[in-house]
Amino acid sequence: MATSPIQSDNALLAEIIVREAKNDGIYYCVQGAELDRFSYREYREMITPSDLYVLNRANNVSDNNIIHMCGWAGVKNRIENWKDYPAKVVNWAVYVEDMSLEEGREYFGGKTVLGGFRNTRPGVLFYGTEKEVRRFTRELVSRFGKEGLIIGADCTIPDEVDYNRFKWVIEESRAI
Repeated sequence: MATSPIQSDNALLAEIIVREAKNDGIYYCVQGAELDRFSYREYREMITPSDLYVLNRANNVSDNNIIHMCGWAGVKNRIENWKDYPAKVVNWAVYVEDMSLEEGREYFGGKTVLGGFRNTRPGVLFYGTEKEVRRFTRELVSRFGKEGLIIGADCTIPDEVDYNRFKWVIEESRAI
């Protein structure tokens, strides 16, 4: 299969981000595997080759790449489409997919996981008190363990979330 200009440009961008911008790796977002969109076979035939082209090129310049399995629409994905994607760290919409970090660690073969916090309402990052945010952080690390965990959110966190909440998560994580 011939490479498209889009996948070639994305692969080149990934390389430049690591080599020239001196980033440790890329955060590669995959989408389109919602249950109501493509079958597993269709996705693997039409989308996977492009994703793998970019990820393999990124892995040629860094071992520290993250794959973000976006749950932007709030619809469950055929997450099995991405199970074998080559990335050191995996991030998915824990609350959309109904797959805990612990289950995900096992499902993705022991890879490092990124997540734990819901990025939408009614998540603790939106409405929790300082005490609740700190307690959630501590419970997250206690349940999962420190090894192979990067604390983060299911997806991009909206601008309206007070940045002090991130500070509480960082401070509590460091105190554990």
